[in-house]
Amino acid sequence: MDARTHIRTLPFELGFLALLTSRRIKPLSRWEDAFSAPQIDAVALANAPNPFSSSTKIMVNLPGKRIVTISIFDVSGRKVRDLFSGEVEAGRNAFDWDGRGSSGETLPSGVYFCALRIDSALFSSKMLKLR
Repeated sequence: MDARTHIRTLPFELGFLALLTSRRIKPLSRWEDAFSAPQIDAVALANAPNPFSSSTKIMVNLPGKRIVTISIFDVSGRKVRDLFSGEVEAGRNAFDWDGRGSSGETLPSGVYFCALRIDSALFSSKMLKLR
């Protein structure tokens, strides 16, 4: 990243939005704003609904085709699920998480983190699972 690149995590009612851009960072009024139009040089990560009871949709906006890894961690930092690893097209992409761990067990209520890795950059989104 060059000196013009900024990374900021913006809090929202429905979770957290990680935004990476080489342009000036503009505050977003809603997390949906990050997905309303194609963003040429921004990466966005959010999930909805949040909190959720059985499943949530993890939304990723990419500026170009990239190889990504999406993993779920519990509040103690333990990886509970590898959700996706592979090539993703530019633009808006959605991944469903059913609230289950790697071996198919239903995970308990609590705070979880979605981690999006793109090359050496890591983005995260806080999620709350309720039963």
